[in-house]
Amino acid sequence: MDAELLKRPRLFLTKLLRRYTLKHGSRGIRNYIRNSGRKWCVDDELKVPTSQGFWMRASPKDYATYGIYFFGNYDLSMTSVFSHLIKPGDTVWDIGTERGWFTLQMAMLVGANGRVDSFEAFPPTVEKLKANVDLNNFHHVHVNGVAVCDVNSKMWFVPPSNNVTNNISFLDHCNGIGYLTVSQESGAIEVNTINLNDYYESEKIQKVSLMKIDIEGAEVSALRGADKLIRKDKPVIAIEYNRQTALRGGSSVEELNELILSYNYKLFLFEKKFVPFDLSMHTSEDVVLNVYCFPN
Repeated sequence: MDAELLKRPRLFLTKLLRRYTLKHGSRGIRNYIRNSGRKWCVDDELKVPTSQGFWMRASPKDYATYGIYFFGNYDLSMTSVFSHLIKPGDTVWDIGTERGWFTLQMAMLVGANGRVDSFEAFPPTVEKLKANVDLNNFHHVHVNGVAVCDVNSKMWFVPPSNNVTNNISFLDHCNGIGYLTVSQESGAIEVNTINLNDYYESEKIQKVSLMKIDIEGAEVSALRGADKLIRKDKPVIAIEYNRQTALRGGSSVEELNELILSYNYKLFLFEKKFVPFDLSMHTSEDVVLNVYCFPN
């Protein structure tokens, strides 16, 4: 039987489930969709409106975007922080974009007189990002299909897969967890890398107001390659501390923490309000935190 015919009932049920969740959403329903419900849905990129006023094409099956498809939102905490920090006319950077939720939110917030620069290493995801930018006619977004580190060169990138997520069941089918590596691991592809200081100069950017960095263990390298612009512009930095991915990338969250402090920043978590962040209070092997860094 034709594959498209087989898919139609699943597509109908996927859309029906979305209508139900939007009307009767609860924590139980969210958990059901995260853990099992999304896995029998179609893996198409389906166009949906979002809570932030832009549109996205999102996969209901992919762990990285099921929340966007079914609920119209993503990372409520960081979304809330950005809505307060980013102003019209700002220049802001999204480093590690996935399909572009924060790129699109940033574009809405800075407006046509602002600028958004987005950096994503995995070519298929870059195409999805571009499609979402085009869907909203955001001509002030600059999409860069490159990995970010401390040199302009080439490196290896291990694409997202269930092996990368160590077969954690609820993370199956997650497009957002590929990573950069210096060695040619199984399945890795070669990608171009960029140094942010050089990009800043070549693009003749006047001032970066905010940088969001979530690149699966390459954060230290990216920040080293941005040292000049960070010391000059003193942007707000929203960055992921992930102990396991940092170790895989040849660094550590301790090294990341020390580097940011050396740039003369204060660090905070956001728990309905900003609270001071002390890494020594987070010693677990599975630490994953979004840390907000403000210049002194």
